[in-house]
Amino acid sequence: MMMLQQPKLAYSIFAGYFFSNLLIILAGIIGIKFVIKLMDFPYHTIGPAILLFAVIGSYAINNSMSDVYVTLIFGFIGYIMKKYGFGLAPLILGMILGDLAEVSLRRAMLLSNFDPLVLITRPISAGLIIFAIVSLCYPLIQKYIFKSRGKEKLAAS
Repeated sequence: MMMLQQPKLAYSIFAGYFFSNLLIILAGIIGIKFVIKLMDFPYHTIGPAILLFAVIGSYAINNSMSDVYVTLIFGFIGYIMKKYGFGLAPLILGMILGDLAEVSLRRAMLLSNFDPLVLITRPISAGLIIFAIVSLCYPLIQKYIFKSRGKEKLAAS
């Protein structure tokens, strides 16, 4: 209805979006030079500034020190995960898909009167569960195989 009753307003909104996109592209082209120079700073000089802004930002959301504590706790957990070689991509994927998986599992349990066997009676869901279990256990199996192969090579030589 807006296109029929107020065509000038609609077209001016479209023109505004078009010109704002052009300005964003122009700012990106010009600003990339500054971002590249910013990336040349060593981490030990820019890291404390990042930490400071993260803490200030977490406090500024609700004016609560508990948010700052949560930020510091998760920062420490992230440091430990990075130190021990945990991947960032699976963590992000789990955080994004976790809610969807929980809702879907709850829906499946309600539809099956809380019978967990419904998850493995269908071939597709059983196959996906088996694939998930194998992919979770594969690193352990791989370490065991490499250890046994290493012992066989030492015994052979």
